[in-house]
Amino acid sequence: MELLIKLKSNMIILVVTHKIKPALIADRVYILEDGLIVKEGTTRELLDGENLLSSAYREIVQF
Repeated sequence: MELLIKLKSNMIILVVTHKIKPALIADRVYILEDGLIVKEGTTRELLDGENLLSSAYREIVQF
């Protein structure tokens, strides 16, 4: 993760993940359902709305 953070200012990096942490440091997040993009935006935009990322994040933060 530290290497990706360092490199992202110099190049485009595409990460496909089921984990929340990489999504939280991304410039843009695309949420897929059944192979289709159903939501996209900055991490902040998505965390402020109702979607898969914000739901998963709230589950982690509640502990």
